[in-house]
Order: sequence, then structure tokens, then C-alpha cells
Amino acid sequence: MRPFIAILILCATAAVAADHRMVWSSYSPELRLKSIDRKLDVVRFSGHITVRGELVIVFEGEGDDRDLLWVKLVPDAVELRRFPQVVGGFYPAPLKSLWIHNSDDLLEQAFGPKLAAEYSKGHDRYVSRRGTFVLADYSASVECDSREYGARLLRVAEPGDSALLANSERLDLDGC
Repeated sequence: MRPFIAILILCATAAVAADHRMVWSSYSPELRLKSIDRKLDVVRFSGHITVRGELVIVFEGEGDDRDLLWVKLVPDAVELRRFPQVVGGFYPAPLKSLWIHNSDDLLEQAFGPKLAAEYSKGHDRYVSRRGTFVLADYSASVECDSREYGARLLRVAEPGDSALLANSERLDLDGC
């Protein structure tokens, strides 16, 4: 009986592992596969990549009670093919935006100290800026039953000319 149970467990484990295979798009050689965590369904890449796009910083609250909620980068359409994307297998989905994991000083990095202080105490729901951004630690994961892509923003290489402030929801971007 014990051998039968062991074989059953092995078969179940193999079936689960097979279900988590992913088919990747082609992508820039600037990014290299670093690790695959099958338990947490996270794939990490090493390397730096410089892309143009829109950095979107979303807030919650008002005035002194205001907090940065999340940050995303929406790469320009021509930049998307440079990123690894899951195109088949376990939770395939195209890249539309990247979660930016290091949000602590990004407001100041993107807008400078004076505007960062003003925006952090304002009333607008989000602020965004177009520009050229250097990213590292690109990753793909599954959160809230959907494929998510993320990275760390190393620096704003070239900020765009102006900021966009809005008090409405960004329907093209969402949280979990």
C-alpha cells in the first residue's frame, strides 16, 4: 500500500509541475533568466534595461494623511517586445505595465524635491511623468489569479517635459 501512495504522490506532484510550465516570448538579451521559484510562481531576470514610457504614481488619502499607494511603469508600445512575456502555458498574459517595487524615493527622483513635496500633500489621485527609465530585477509572477510583471526602477535617465496630475481613476491600470 505504501508504494502505491508514494507513486500517487509523485504523479500528483508531476501533474502540478507540468501545469506550471510557461512559454516565453523572445526578448532583449539585456535581460537574462536568473531564477525560477516554482513554489511561489515567480520568475526573476537579471540585467538592466533602459526604456521609454510613463511612470504613474497613485496616492490614497488627502493632505497630511496622504500615502503613496502604488507605482507602475507603462512602457511605450515599441518597448514591450524587449521584455520577457508569458505567451503560453501557466497564466499567459501580455505585458501592459510593470509594478515598480521600490517606491520609497521615486516621487522625488521623478519630479525633484520641490514638486515631490507638493504632490505628496496634494489632492490628485495620481501623478505621472513620461521619460526614459533604467530598470533592474525584472520579474514575472502570479498575483490575484493574474499574470503580473514587475521591476525595480534604478533611475530616471531622462525625465519628460511635464507632469500629468489627475483626480480621476486610471482605468487602464489597476491594483490587485
